[in-house]
Amino acid sequence: MGFLLLALNFNCLSLILLRYYKFFKKNIIFSNKITRQIEDIRGIAHTYNNLALIYQEMEETEKAIEHYLKSIVELTKIGDSRSLAQAHNNLALIYQQNENWEDAYTYHQHSLNEKEKNDDQKGLAQTYKNLGMVCQAKREWGATIEYYQKALQLRDHLSTSDVQKIFINLGIAYQELGENDLAVDALEKAIKYAAEDSELDLLAQTYGNLGVALYEKKEFRPAIRLLNQVLFYYLKQDALENVKKVSRVFYRIQTKMADKEFNQLADQELNRIIADGIWWKDRQILTGDEAKEILKQMKEPKQQRRTESEREAEEGEKV
Repeated sequence: MGFLLLALNFNCLSLILLRYYKFFKKNIIFSNKITRQIEDIRGIAHTYNNLALIYQEMEETEKAIEHYLKSIVELTKIGDSRSLAQAHNNLALIYQQNENWEDAYTYHQHSLNEKEKNDDQKGLAQTYKNLGMVCQAKREWGATIEYYQKALQLRDHLSTSDVQKIFINLGIAYQELGENDLAVDALEKAIKYAAEDSELDLLAQTYGNLGVALYEKKEFRPAIRLLNQVLFYYLKQDALENVKKVSRVFYRIQTKMADKEFNQLADQELNRIIADGIWWKDRQILTGDEAKEILKQMKEPKQQRRTESEREAEEGEKV
């Protein structure tokens, strides 16, 4: 009994001192030796799991995987389903973080099976979400949609941010399948679920995807309106790669419309931004004056290039 209490005390002490990794690891290894001496399988299982957590925090991935696998073996012996679910989940997340999608999928499925046994609704919601993300990375769009929809059935157990991101990803999946009506519906719901303090980059991505989906439906006016807003947001952030992406979509829209019609719509939406600024979720993202300044900065390089060309031409004439 004394040995068992001593082992438990070392485990507890180590958990309290999680940030002191080296001290933590030494105490758990010592605890493991004691639990092995008294053949405490449950203690061994949880000690392996705690060691895996430490190695994970220390970014020693291979050792973390090794100890999670050892923990799973011991937890299976004693039938600790809840702990098994968590160990499988943690292992799956390591594989997911390292873009090992096949193993991530396998261990999320193992975790899902254990959570179903325990009717762990919150855990199931998270695992369905993670499986959706893994299938999305594998570009398996049908499975992506299936898992995200299952996660949304348990949305009461998810954060508002998680629900928002699931709807964004659903919109992307539907777009990949050419289901633009469903994509628009999902992306509009993503905006609905976005909190007032939602990340602006995430909102920009959502509005941008919605603009593309509307373009695919040939709803050019709302598409141009949203894409113009996203373009100015990225210009303000000086996010040049994203500016290029939005510009390419504008080019695609322009090829589908008469020049006069496109220019008229684009000018109308530009004037709207200059007059009112940009507002997302009751937050002003850009003022009209800021939009004017951005336009001014965009024109200056063109004028500068023209002046330099004229000067080079004059020098050429002199030669």
